[in-house]
Amino acid sequence: MSSTYKIITREDSHFADQWNRFLQENTNTSPFYSLIWMDYQRHYSEDRFIKDLSFILVGQDQTPLCICPLYLENYQGILRFAYRGEFLESLRTPLINNRIQRKVAKSVEEEAFAYIEQLAAHHQIAKINFLIDPLCAVYEDENFNYLTRYGYIDASISSQLIHLTKSREDLWMELRKSYKALINKGEKTYEVVIMDSKNPDFEFHETYRKLHFKAAGRVTRPLETFNLQFEMLKRDESMLLGVKHNDQFVSCSYFVHNSRSAYYSSEADDPDVQVPVTYGPLSQWSAIEYYKNRGLEYMELDNQQFGPQVFDHPSNKDLSISMFKRGFGGKTIPLFRGIKYYDKQLMEKELTENMNQLIQELKHDQ
Repeated sequence: MSSTYKIITREDSHFADQWNRFLQENTNTSPFYSLIWMDYQRHYSEDRFIKDLSFILVGQDQTPLCICPLYLENYQGILRFAYRGEFLESLRTPLINNRIQRKVAKSVEEEAFAYIEQLAAHHQIAKINFLIDPLCAVYEDENFNYLTRYGYIDASISSQLIHLTKSREDLWMELRKSYKALINKGEKTYEVVIMDSKNPDFEFHETYRKLHFKAAGRVTRPLETFNLQFEMLKRDESMLLGVKHNDQFVSCSYFVHNSRSAYYSSEADDPDVQVPVTYGPLSQWSAIEYYKNRGLEYMELDNQQFGPQVFDHPSNKDLSISMFKRGFGGKTIPLFRGIKYYDKQLMEKELTENMNQLIQELKHDQ
């Protein structure tokens, strides 16, 4: 590590203060660098989680120059830096202070990845999964997968981004024609209830949790993750949107946000209720209007998948969900992801498995 920079880890008493200072001073952040969101991730990982190795790179004047969420996990018997071992929940890359000069920023980035390499060697990990957060990348000059210059294999797909700075009329024009009719019918059929930091209601939040359990048919994640979601809501880092029919909640959608951007996180529907009109377009449009009225710049709708790739094998349901999200307009953008192997046998095994699966999928499509 260069003497120019200092590493602050989770064990440091100033860690939280410096991390939050970075988030407050920089405009290129996203909801996924929030400390409470990181707590949520660790609880979600359950017994796969081993240690939080997140770090901050600070300059000689103690200015935070870079933050990096980093978790050591044992996923399916393999040590790795990842979140739940899956690309959908990949770790966000180191985020560089956007107030420093480009030359300095490049040096900070190199130092951050060099430190990650030291940690990888020390903990004898087998692989790393990283994702360049699109809600951060929109503010950057470089628009490519810079992970490849640090030895990562490109495993990118796409995402869908709504530009909330457009007028309401322009956002409406971008909607799929069929959605406009469904939204108009939905507004006459359903009641949309929005809960945020101004009106936190634990009973409403419990409705979401129970609906989540009912929709899945089982407990899919720890109770503490729902408690942390409610804490995020009270801190104005999330929003819960419910759709009611005949005074009964039929759907709840969760969104996370910061002062500039929002992300569609999850949805739970009541599988036992028959409804006269589909409410999905109304739910998403209501969220778009909510965040536009709050003055946010972007809303990300998540993965866009168009067919099988080497490291991505979407199901028909995944493709259908992607098509549904594209109906809200916006722009399809790169979702840069990278994977780096330190265990060569694991690399050969996973590359072979993924390539064979791709070949079979392509044969099936012909």
